[in-house]
Amino acid sequence: MIALRAARDGDSAVLAEVFCEARRVGMPYLPEPLPSAREIDRWLTKSVLPSAVVTVAERDGAILGYTVLDGDHLDQLYIRPDAWSLGVGSALLQDAQRRHPDGVSLFVFQANTRARTLYERHGFRVEALNDGSGNMEGLPDALYVWGEPLP
Repeated sequence: MIALRAARDGDSAVLAEVFCEARRVGMPYLPEPLPSAREIDRWLTKSVLPSAVVTVAERDGAILGYTVLDGDHLDQLYIRPDAWSLGVGSALLQDAQRRHPDGVSLFVFQANTRARTLYERHGFRVEALNDGSGNMEGLPDALYVWGEPLP
């Protein structure tokens, strides 16, 4: 069974590993060099965990994935590759939808068809397609929205 909980102070190193592994395996199109787990751990600890709602999905005490919500914007959803297709992403998305019943938005790389399929299965729709000039990777992305359209 997948359990959801709030991230704790000691989770950042494992979350960083999940982030790096999910991106390495699931997004081979990302430009090199990819950030190290240590760099991501530092960023999560200093910038993300203190300012956002971070929800962890785990089974038997092992972290399988997590989300970062900045208000009603889903800023991150990462799942360990060995936990893909086990319902982790669905559980995390449903949690975000419960937290923000009026709507949730997110950006995803257009090439990330696995994630796009998950979002669409949970009722998200494409609001805009972008050329990548608005993200640090410079890759085309899509704005997805669930709930009310953006103004």
